[in-house]
Amino acid sequence: MLTEDIVVLFITMPPNTANPFSVRLEDEFIYIDFFGEFSVEAGKRCIDEMINAAKENNRAKILLDLRKLSGQMSMADRFQVVDYGTKSLGTIAKIAFVAREEVVMPGKLIETVAFNRGMVLKIFFNPDDAKQWLLEKPSAKV
Repeated sequence: MLTEDIVVLFITMPPNTANPFSVRLEDEFIYIDFFGEFSVEAGKRCIDEMINAAKENNRAKILLDLRKLSGQMSMADRFQVVDYGTKSLGTIAKIAFVAREEVVMPGKLIETVAFNRGMVLKIFFNPDDAKQWLLEKPSAKV
């Protein structure tokens, strides 16, 4: 049973698509669970779904859970997806990635690349830390 506060959306993919994901609306952000085999095309589709879900549900924060994602992700592939995202994100203000530690590039390089392109993105290893960061209120300027 769904309440007014929580709406669950499931994005269904065609049967032969290697990269399904689910989208869940939380109180202040959208939770996307992305699983299957990584590809640049799948990453771009996920970004498109993030944008659509954010617009449709008036949310500016995204938690993207990548822990179930498999496959090799070259540095060039990662940069291509992040670059696509920085050019496409529109009203999304903050993105938290949740990933397995062994797949994150040293120094969380993707965070730096995203920052340099104007995106507020941070990588976490568990969803609780990611949620806490997403829900932080900006501090008052002194």
